[in-house]
Amino acid sequence: MNNDTFFVTDSTPFGDGTSQITVNNGKNSRKFIISTRLVTSHGITVGSDISNDGMDTLQELSEITRAIKKGLDLLSYSDTSKRTLARKLVMKGYTAEISECAVSHLEAMGYINEKEHALRLARAAAKQFYGPLAISDKLRSKGFEQKYIQHALKVLYREVDFTESLRIYAESKGVFEVLFSENDPKARQKVCASLLRRGFTFEHIQSLRSYK
Repeated sequence: MNNDTFFVTDSTPFGDGTSQITVNNGKNSRKFIISTRLVTSHGITVGSDISNDGMDTLQELSEITRAIKKGLDLLSYSDTSKRTLARKLVMKGYTAEISECAVSHLEAMGYINEKEHALRLARAAAKQFYGPLAISDKLRSKGFEQKYIQHALKVLYREVDFTESLRIYAESKGVFEVLFSENDPKARQKVCASLLRRGFTFEHIQSLRSYK
């Protein structure tokens, strides 16, 4: 056995989607925990010879695997976009390249579906009585692509009566009557501005007159 070259002597799959890869060069033995999908896609099998560059690759794949696990942990807390998840992984100490590889892997495995994630977040915001403009801004701030934002809003406009949503919100805050009061223009302007900041439009506010 060439002492400058390592060989894969064992590949043991675990139940969590990873495998332990053992390499040996006759003097030293090293073990790497790597996503089984990455093991397969890189053609790593028992008997494969591993050069120095190959050892660097195994180390990189091991790091990507750790980033994948951290990504799964982050996804368990909330839906997110690929861009935001990659940024969070960088904040956790992974390089941008490793983070991007991990996110791509998670997307390929079906853990990230930006179209569905954006829609779920949009629906949640609508239930909290946010208007469409605020919902759009929220999705954009989370890194979703414009096409997914547009899809989410298109679905919401079919599902949600934003004028009715605004009425419920205004009444819950005790400001519905203020909107159409002629006695205090400044108070009316203040309430109107607050509703606009919540993402509703002038059209939504004017449509409330039908409830008078």
